[in-house]
Amino acid sequence: HPPVHYDVLSINVGSTPQAVESSDESVPETPVKPISSFSARWNTILNRVLASKNPFRIVTVGAGAGGVELTLCMQRRIENEIKKSGKGDPKRVSFTILSRRNCVCPAHSKGVQRVLLRILKSRGVDVRLETAARGVKAKQLMIKTKDKMDSIPCDEVIWCTNANAAKWFRETDGLNLDNRGFVSVRTTLQSTNDPHIFAAGDCCAIKNHPRAKAGVFAVRRVLDDSLIHSYH
Repeated sequence: HPPVHYDVLSINVGSTPQAVESSDESVPETPVKPISSFSARWNTILNRVLASKNPFRIVTVGAGAGGVELTLCMQRRIENEIKKSGKGDPKRVSFTILSRRNCVCPAHSKGVQRVLLRILKSRGVDVRLETAARGVKAKQLMIKTKDKMDSIPCDEVIWCTNANAAKWFRETDGLNLDNRGFVSVRTTLQSTNDPHIFAAGDCCAIKNHPRAKAGVFAVRRVLDDSLIHSYH
């Protein structure tokens, strides 16, 4: 693509979840971000579930707030759609959620973690703690626990893991990035090395003010004298 000239540049391209390479094309793997791609993919997932008469196994990789919320929402929506269609028992669809940590929602308090873990288990979600995904092979999600390799049968894998920066950031000429590859910005959301470049949302990292890649932090309002700039 030819160079794009600008006077002021605003970057807001979001992030992508970390994932591992798969050798099994028969098991779709769906990243949650960008959300537009997941939204487009969701109807396909739902139709696959409704068209199947066999047990259907959905695995969510990532047990942060997003992974927990998404898993519970998918479960309830699929349960309602199966009941509405009259196509079998909703219990034929099983859900598993993986956490690399020894808890779910590690960014939240111990009390919140206990409540959410109790809700997941009461809803029949198989929670695997201290478990990392290692790829899909022969309809099995390969996993690694503390002391061994194992596998989980799966028909759909949802990736809701830590955010990755866009790869093309590292190909730019002179744009300051943090150690994870996100655009480094000041509290004004201006690039730390070019005041004419702005970045907002998950694609940036505010220098000296680290924040999780979550919606509550992706929206930030900046007050500059009498002018209020809002970035999402």
